[in-house]
Amino acid sequence: MTLESLKAGLDDILEDDGWLTGSGADYAELFAEDTLTNYLAMVDDRMEDALSTRIHGAGVRIFSGTRVLYAYTNDTSREGLLRVAGQVADALGEP
Repeated sequence: MTLESLKAGLDDILEDDGWLTGSGADYAELFAEDTLTNYLAMVDDRMEDALSTRIHGAGVRIFSGTRVLYAYTNDTSREGLLRVAGQVADALGEP
């Protein structure tokens, strides 16, 4: 999934705010991350180490009074984003 399609999925979540309005939350934030890091280490003109890392996912943070809840997922499909948004909204109703 590209970062552009992830942003489109987050936009869908914001437009479909049924998950938020039923939760009693005052405010919500959506966070997306797609970071690729490459690392090469050379010693005495020789390749000593190589590492490639990708961090990809999305988070939902909701606020209700002084309570703050946050959940993160690497399932960035529309269904995955709605699932994690629903889970964090449901958790807000728990004491």
